[in-house]
Amino acid sequence: MRYYIALVLLLTSLYTSAQAIKFHVQGTVQDSKHAKFAYLTTLSHQVPISSSKIFMVSPITNGKFDFKGTFDPGENGYQHACVFVEERGNISKEEMISKFNQLILVVDKEKNFKHIILENIGLDIQNFDQVKEARIVSGGKLTTQLHEWFAALRAKDGSLLKFVKKYPASMMSLDAVFEISQGIGEANSDRIESYFGSPKMLYASLSEQLKKSKKGIALKKRIDNYK
Repeated sequence: MRYYIALVLLLTSLYTSAQAIKFHVQGTVQDSKHAKFAYLTTLSHQVPISSSKIFMVSPITNGKFDFKGTFDPGENGYQHACVFVEERGNISKEEMISKFNQLILVVDKEKNFKHIILENIGLDIQNFDQVKEARIVSGGKLTTQLHEWFAALRAKDGSLLKFVKKYPASMMSLDAVFEISQGIGEANSDRIESYFGSPKMLYASLSEQLKKSKKGIALKKRIDNYK
């Protein structure tokens, strides 16, 4: 009996560690006159991608900051996060939640915020007001995909299909197609398809593994019902 319990605990531990991801977010601020502290959080104003699990603060010493940890992103496989810098070192999680909920702060509109994916990534920041434009100098594979996805959405020129074809096995591509399928209807189908391509075409470009996933099967049903 003890052996059985120990085996179950071991398997549970292995499963949990397999799901968890390690992240190392580091950065350099070239002009840190008004940037005394760096924050890393998975909080956001966007409910589907937000998580209250991570809220970390690091003093910016000699122009550098550093965050390390582990996180379980669940079935999605990745987690949105943001890095921001401030003069204050006493900003609380509760304060940020309140500002996000009231839309006082919107991550992708703030100059001192950088929208990233939680992963190993190195950032080069010029100053307090240019965090949003920070360069990725190491790692950041998924964050780069995120920025390409958002650029394709802004372009509205069919480049979303190119994005999905470039990353057919990425969960981010599956999420991109899922979002388009949610927003399309009889009234806007022509416009949406001219901007991004048809959900059917986008779905066809995904890898077979993603198509067979739980979310991929749900996406196929959604597209079939729409047609």
